[in-house]
Amino acid sequence: MTRGPALVRKGAPPQPEALSFQRVRLPGTMSELEDLRQQLAALTARVDSIEGLRAMMDRDLADIKQRMDAQDHLLQALHITQGNHTQRLTRIEERLDRIEDTLRRVETEFGGKLDMIVAMLDRLTPPGEGQA
Repeated sequence: MTRGPALVRKGAPPQPEALSFQRVRLPGTMSELEDLRQQLAALTARVDSIEGLRAMMDRDLADIKQRMDAQDHLLQALHITQGNHTQRLTRIEERLDRIEDTLRRVETEFGGKLDMIVAMLDRLTPPGEGQA
């Protein structure tokens, strides 16, 4: 059984073998044709499901990117806040160091004198009078 000429790509110059008639094997029975239709339907369904999965994957990736961007913004804000807190803590520590130095000077200057005043007061106050 002979059929029409073989298919030729558009724009391609005709080839000698393309102009000759070829035998093309077509499904011989209706069951073979039905098998081919079922295979085509199965492949079409598979392609459709793959396309659906790819679309879901694209949405998931977009969601992940959005979350990563939000986390980047949070990390940047945390970095700024930590920097501010570090500066503030440094100022507080410097003030505390100055206060400690002042207290050491007061203790050094007046520590011995206060002990002496307490001892003098103890001598002036008879035992048992100043105690409640």
